[in-house]
Amino acid sequence: MEVRRPEARTLAILAVEEIVSNILEHGYGGSEGRPVSVSVRPLDATRFRVRILDRALTLDVTRIAVQGLDATAGTLTLRGRGLALVRLIASSATHRARSEGGNQLDLVFDADTLSRIVEENLGEAA
Repeated sequence: MEVRRPEARTLAILAVEEIVSNILEHGYGGSEGRPVSVSVRPLDATRFRVRILDRALTLDVTRIAVQGLDATAGTLTLRGRGLALVRLIASSATHRARSEGGNQLDLVFDADTLSRIVEENLGEAA
């Protein structure tokens, strides 16, 4: 599996960073030394899965209603765009409560979709 453009890889990294930041800030309340595990696994020629594990209070972020990126950008907020961004970038997101406590979030990314998002938005970034 190969993501053809570095910008496309950056999108996937951005989505994962957003989830981990939310875990640290909201799940752990900013406390230091709390575990977060991230693993990446290819699924086929164009798709890969990123699994994020934590021991924070169980919260299914896939069920949280979020405004679209256009709505949050229109209000000029500096925060609150993360989950909308993750939903735009990831092909799917599934949550499971861990039996030992915490959360498992699986994000699936598709290389073709990531490249398309880059192509559609490259002109807007310039």
